[in-house]
Amino acid sequence: MGEGISGWWQQPGDAHDPAFGGVHLGAVYVADAAGRPVEIRETDKLTGSFATAADVNAVRDDLETWSRLVFDFLEGQAAG
Repeated sequence: MGEGISGWWQQPGDAHDPAFGGVHLGAVYVADAAGRPVEIRETDKLTGSFATAADVNAVRDDLETWSRLVFDFLEGQAAG
């Protein structure tokens, strides 16, 4: 899988929020840190960590729709 923009995402609105898709657009960007340390700079606002594909798959059904779609897409790309 190459580095760079891998796709765009826009979810259409639904019955709860029909305008949602009109204001939310996402870019799926794949990056390779090549062993360099990666950390959150705004630690007063954010926390985070990396997870393996197996870890994400274990909670897949709990993800928001867009996260599930992107995960499935990236897993398909990794599988070849």
